[in-house]
Amino acid sequence: MQAEATRGAFSPNERRIVHLTGFGHAATHYVELVYPTLAVGLAAETGLPLTDVLAWSFAGYLLFGLGALPAGLAADRLGARRVILFGLLGSGLSAIAASQVATGWPLALCLAGHGAAASCYHPAGTGLLSGGPLPPDPPGAPCPLSPHSRRGSCPGTCYMSAVAVWP
Repeated sequence: MQAEATRGAFSPNERRIVHLTGFGHAATHYVELVYPTLAVGLAAETGLPLTDVLAWSFAGYLLFGLGALPAGLAADRLGARRVILFGLLGSGLSAIAASQVATGWPLALCLAGHGAAASCYHPAGTGLLSGGPLPPDPPGAPCPLSPHSRRGSCPGTCYMSAVAVWP
């Protein structure tokens, strides 16, 4: 019953925003997590130690993190949808290029391109979602600071980070 009421509360534009950001989030993390899995097979195929094969992805993961601030600024100036689409296109092209190159520095360069492009998603997607499609927390919600509410996304993230590193 509640799901039907919530479903009717979204406008067509808000549904498009939720679908775009949902797809972007899934695609970004899918491509981000594929390489560590493939690295095991690459290490066996090339005869190199797994640590060396995983090192090829270092620049990509570094750029994924460092690119978030400039991507957020770009989303504010150019629009979140454009930045998300640029990131998805760049990630896709980098993945296609990675499938065509030899191992070593050419693969590392493709993974760096993916990291730079994928860094566009989170700041742009979060900005796009926080601009309207999430319904406000209902009065008397059990936990307005949950990670699923607008006010809870930052405290929830900080809490989970602390829990993850707690000895």
